[in-house]
Amino acid sequence: MSGEWAEVANDSRRETSRVRLLQTGVAIGIEYRLITRQEILADDSRLAARDPRRSNAPRPGSIEYIAVSAVAFNATRTKALVYVRFRTAHFSDAVEMKELMDGKWVTGPQSCSGAA
Repeated sequence: MSGEWAEVANDSRRETSRVRLLQTGVAIGIEYRLITRQEILADDSRLAARDPRRSNAPRPGSIEYIAVSAVAFNATRTKALVYVRFRTAHFSDAVEMKELMDGKWVTGPQSCSGAA
C-alpha cells in the first residue's frame, strides 16, 4: 500500500494493537450476543479434545461468531479499513476497504475476502 492507504494500514496496526471492550445494547437489527476470546478458545479446546483430527476447520458444535477489528482511517477520514472474520459453517476472512466519495462510503480498490 502507498500514499493515503499506507496511512490507513499504519492506523490499523495502531488501532488493533490493544484490546477493546465492546458495550452491549447497540441496536443493529439482528439478535446478537457478545462473546469473549477466552470463550472461543475454551470452546475450541473442548471440541478439539473430542475431535483432534480437524485442525483449522470449524468442528461440529463450534460457537459461530463474527469478529471485527477496529476501524482504521487515513488522516482526513476519507479512507477506511476493517478486518472481518466469519466463523459460521465455514471460516471466511474479509478485508473491507472503503472510500468516502460524494458523501457515501463505497468499496475501495483492494477489498478482498476468502476462506481461511
